[in-house]
Amino acid sequence: MGAGKWAQVDDSPLEGRHVVILPDNDEVGRKHAEQVAQSLYGRAASVRIVHLPDLPPKGDVSDWLNAGHTISELLELVSQTPEWQPPRPPSLAEILDAIRNFIRQYVVLTDEQADAVTLWVAHTWVIDATDVTPYLRVNSATKRSGKTRLAEVITCLANNPRPTTCISTAALFRLAHKYLGHMTLIVDEIEGTLSGKEKSSELTALLNAGWRRGLTVPRVERSSKGEFTVREYETFCPKVLVGLGRLADTVEDRAISIVMQRKRDDEVVRDFFWQEANAEAEPIRQALEMWASNPPTVDQLRSMRPEMPRNISDRAREGWRILVAIADLAGNGWSERARKAMSALEQTREDTALNIRLLAALRDIFAQKQATKLSVQDIAEGLQDLDDPPVPEDFWRWVAVSDWRRFGVWLARTLKPFGVRPKKVRFNGETKQGYELADFTEAFARYLPNPTSPQDPDGTPNPPQPEAEISTTPCDVPFCSVNIFENGTRKTQQIQALSGSCSVVPFVPNYVKSAEISTNLPQDIETCKENASSPLADPVAPNDQSVPLFYMENGTNGTMEQPQQIQGFSRSVSESQNGQRNKNPKLTCQ
Repeated sequence: MGAGKWAQVDDSPLEGRHVVILPDNDEVGRKHAEQVAQSLYGRAASVRIVHLPDLPPKGDVSDWLNAGHTISELLELVSQTPEWQPPRPPSLAEILDAIRNFIRQYVVLTDEQADAVTLWVAHTWVIDATDVTPYLRVNSATKRSGKTRLAEVITCLANNPRPTTCISTAALFRLAHKYLGHMTLIVDEIEGTLSGKEKSSELTALLNAGWRRGLTVPRVERSSKGEFTVREYETFCPKVLVGLGRLADTVEDRAISIVMQRKRDDEVVRDFFWQEANAEAEPIRQALEMWASNPPTVDQLRSMRPEMPRNISDRAREGWRILVAIADLAGNGWSERARKAMSALEQTREDTALNIRLLAALRDIFAQKQATKLSVQDIAEGLQDLDDPPVPEDFWRWVAVSDWRRFGVWLARTLKPFGVRPKKVRFNGETKQGYELADFTEAFARYLPNPTSPQDPDGTPNPPQPEAEISTTPCDVPFCSVNIFENGTRKTQQIQALSGSCSVVPFVPNYVKSAEISTNLPQDIETCKENASSPLADPVAPNDQSVPLFYMENGTNGTMEQPQQIQGFSRSVSESQNGQRNKNPKLTCQ
C-alpha cells in the first residue's frame, strides 16, 4: 500500500493488536507512518514506529534485511522502541506566537500591528464564535510599502483564503453565501475594485452589511421551472481590504487599520516564495484547525465578555471583542498585548467626515479666542488660520470677496444636523449673525472626544464641574483680590472681611444659555464692606467642586452679553451623600 492511500484501507483487523510500523527512509515514508499511527492510536493495543538504522535513502525493511540484518535484530529494536504517542497539541498562546513570528519574517510591522494581525488571523478560524467580524484594512502612504506582501502572508495562514481583485458585487455576495462565513476574502487593489460611482456605492453597501451576521442581499432569480423567486444571500465573512487611499468612511469605521511603511535599509525580511512559505505555514494551519475544531472552543469564545476600554467607539469595541476574547483565552501576556494594540491602533483613527472636523475646529477656535460667542466672520478667519481647514472648495472664493452670507449659509446647513443654529448676537454694540459657545455643548459632548482632563494623583480623572444655577448667592469671603476687566483694562480691588449678600453671578458658558441678571459689582463690593461682620467663610467640604464666577457690568433681562470673569473667585457646590447638590452654595475665594 503506497503512502497517502491509508485512508482507503480497512484497518479494523488491527484493532486490539500490537502494531509495529516500519517507515521508508524518506520524508514521504515518515509522514505516512505518522498518519497510520494517528489513525490506529486508541484502537490498537499499542503502536510503535521503528526507524531502522543504516537504511539507504528511500530504503525500506527489505533493503535492511538484504544488507545482512536479521529478524532477531528487528525484534530487539521493536522491544527497545517506546509506544507511539500523539504529539502534544500546542497551546493557543504558542499558536499565536507562531503566527506572529511567521508574519514578521516577511513583513515590517510595529508590535501592535503584528499582534492585531495575529489575532485577526486566528479569528478567521473561529468565525462561528462571533456575530461581528472586523475588516482588516491594509493601507499605506505610497506604493512598495508591503501591503500586497502582507496579504500574501495572511493567505498562507487564514481559514479558507480567497485572494482576489476587481471583484464584482454579484461575485462578492455569492462567494460569501457559498461558504456561510467560513471564507477569508482578500481583496487587493481595493481602490480599483471600488472605482465607478454606481459600482462603488453597491460594493460599499455590501461591505457595510457584511461585517455583521444575519444581514442579507435579496435577489430575484428565475428557477428551473421559469418561476421568479426571491433568494437571500449572506454577506458575512472575514475580509482583508488592501489598497491605497481611503475608502468610504462607513467601511473604514468597520475596519482595523494597518498603515504600512516602507522598510528602512536596516530592516531585513526574508524573500517570499509562495510554495515555500505556504509549506512552512502548514503546521500553523493544522494547529489552528485542531484548536478551532474542538467544540468547547467556539462555545467558550461566544460566551466570553472581555473587559473593553471605554475610550474607543462602540463599533470599535464590537469589532475588537472577538480578538480580545481570543487573547484572554490564550493568556501568557496576550491579554495585555491585545488591549495595547487596540488602544494604539484606535487612537490613531480620525473621523474624516467634514462636519465632525468642522465641529472640532470650532471648539479649537472658541478656545483659542477665549470667546463665548463668535460671528460668522470670526469663524471664517479662525478657519483660515488652520493648516487643513474643514471647508468646501468655494470657501476660499467666499473669503476673497468677503462673501460672509454664502459662507454663513453653508455653515448653518452643516451645523443644523447637530442641533446648532445661528442667531443674532451682540458684539460691542453691533448685532451680527453668529453662534454662542453654549449652543455647542451637546454636539461637542456627543461627537468629539473629550480633551485630556486633569488627573488626580492616583490617575483617576477629576469629576466634571456641576452646572451652575443663575442666582444671587450669599458670600462669606476672607481676604481676596478681585480683578475686574472694564474696556480691556484690569482693575484690582481688595476685599477684606466680607460677610453679607453679594449679587455676584456664577456663570459657566458651556452650561448657561440665558438668565435674568442685574448686577452692579462695584456697588455690591462697597455694600459688602459696610455690612461685613465676620472675617471668615464657612469651611468648604473636601468634596466640594468649584466653577469660575462672572458678572455683568450692564445686566439685561433674558440674555448674557459680555460676561466678565472675576479672577480669584469660585462658586463652591457641595454634594450630599445621595448625590444631590446643595441648593445654598457658598461664594468662596480661590
